[in-house]
Amino acid sequence: MIPVPGCQQWPLVKRLFELWNSDPSFRKTVNEDFDSLSKTYRLCPDSLALAKHLWQDNSFTDQHYSRKAFPQLHDFLQHQQELMALRSHIRQSCDPLPARFSKWRNCQINRCEWQFGTQKNETIIHMPICFELSQGCSLGCHFCGLSAPKLRSVFAYTPQNSQLWQEILQVCRDILGNSSSRASLYWATEPFDNPDYERFCLDFHSILGVFPQTTTALALASITRTKNFFRLSQARGCELNRLSVHTVEDLLSLHSNFTAEELAQVELVLQNQGSLQKKVKAGRLLTSHHPSVEKTTISCTTGFLVNLVEKSVRLISPWPADAEHPSGYKTFAQNHFSTADDFTSLLQQMISTTMQYSFSSQDPVQLTPGIRCLTRKKATLLSSPYQEISLSQLSNLPHLHKMLGTHNAGEIALHYMETEGIDPALTFMTLNSLLRSGIVEAGVQQ
Repeated sequence: MIPVPGCQQWPLVKRLFELWNSDPSFRKTVNEDFDSLSKTYRLCPDSLALAKHLWQDNSFTDQHYSRKAFPQLHDFLQHQQELMALRSHIRQSCDPLPARFSKWRNCQINRCEWQFGTQKNETIIHMPICFELSQGCSLGCHFCGLSAPKLRSVFAYTPQNSQLWQEILQVCRDILGNSSSRASLYWATEPFDNPDYERFCLDFHSILGVFPQTTTALALASITRTKNFFRLSQARGCELNRLSVHTVEDLLSLHSNFTAEELAQVELVLQNQGSLQKKVKAGRLLTSHHPSVEKTTISCTTGFLVNLVEKSVRLISPWPADAEHPSGYKTFAQNHFSTADDFTSLLQQMISTTMQYSFSSQDPVQLTPGIRCLTRKKATLLSSPYQEISLSQLSNLPHLHKMLGTHNAGEIALHYMETEGIDPALTFMTLNSLLRSGIVEAGVQQ
């Protein structure tokens, strides 16, 4: 974790921004009746003084972000920069050990550049594996981007289950290398639904050397459990935890039950109505037209999704949410296992047969959904809402765009050999380059 010097006041600035971003009434009070702020929100004198710096003395302008407005804001913004650097470091350390997996993952990351844009794609860490320790979720949030089903079962920490869990972690370490330590232990699940969650985390730390990051919406269900979990994770070097906030009342209760210092290293994900945080047009909000909902994904895995209750493995990657991919990710393969040996075979098989980063002769070649071919000033352009490039910059194959979606790779290579005299090896080199750039897709995927 990034250290929090006890004498600094930036955690109070963080808390004020949480109120501003979450609560419309707080924003209204700041703008219309600032003098009542202390009484209405029970701000301590230090917090009130910082609020004056933020919203009265500087009128909430871009001056704040010059880092010169006042020291506490400078320290808070410095902390935010450190978190961004941490996210970048985690994403880089997610690169899996097998070369084939690494190349396939890079194909998917490049595809996401076209489908989501750089700004969003940089927030996706593309972790190589994640786990679900329960089947379903107890919360049923209306905004769930993964449409998590109702909670049906949890993977209890029995002697048999704990042995399987530890063996699976060892398999992940052996096959995926250090990148496996970047896994999360939840997906379309709530971590604290599993009463043994902490024990699974301790095994993860013991075998993989990292205490996993956690996001929970049940922090208020047991304040004692949450505080103990924070102490446990911090003692073992956890880099970040997050709390999902569903109502303004929950935010105020968190602020009441936890000091600013206790939540300094905890990101609050403000999901409540009236929050300035955007929600995702996926899962249960797939058909929403609310202006606060944006079409993207909450998926952050390019690799294996493992459910321990079902003993299932899916190979997935982020995908723009649509009718075919309602939860904002694409499934490339899926299967079940019974033992750690089964699990090993399953991972190896998916890596060797499904993680495609080059074309075979029989593979259909088509543009990645979301990319279009346009003609402008006699030039053929590849275009998505986020970037655009001339096809001639990427390919020396004349009119290649006319063959995409209608021919397989072997047919394309034969065509250019017969009409242009181009060596098929060079054609395949071009097609593979486009595949690795995320511009075209290979094969028929599930």
